[in-house]
Amino acid sequence: MFTLPIRSLLFDAVAVLSGRYGAVTERAAAAGCSRQTVYNHAQAADDRLAERDAELAQVRAELAATRTERDLLRTAVQRQMVVQPDGLRHFAIVGLALGMSSRQAEELLGTLLPAEQVPDHSTLNRWAAAAAKQATAVLAELDPLCHAGVETVCADEIFFRGRRH
Repeated sequence: MFTLPIRSLLFDAVAVLSGRYGAVTERAAAAGCSRQTVYNHAQAADDRLAERDAELAQVRAELAATRTERDLLRTAVQRQMVVQPDGLRHFAIVGLALGMSSRQAEELLGTLLPAEQVPDHSTLNRWAAAAAKQATAVLAELDPLCHAGVETVCADEIFFRGRRH
């Protein structure tokens, strides 16, 4: 390991690489060392630069690998579907309200989510039953208010077959 300051190494390297006749001799005289020492210092500077270049290439390769991994992870995250428990409940309730069986809803959720996140059909049925209980209370209030409008629509449908004149 060199304890020589980098500045001295660089001056020696410049003297060697300049190609000017007598530059190495002048540098050796100025530094108080032999010409061979100037050449050795120039080689040491070159070795340090080569080592730095190798380290830099390694860091660049690691950076490229890290970026590739980051991109793969971003793609995986974008593809991953995150469904909150309320979203699962909503899916189950709407699916069952549209006539889907709880086993069909469970199977569909299994195509979208990892197996450990898919609720079983009994859970889906419990969620639908709870929603039906809430809807019953709301409909009990709304039905009397909508009764007259529904009778009018039914009469229009019967007499005009859904067409307005």
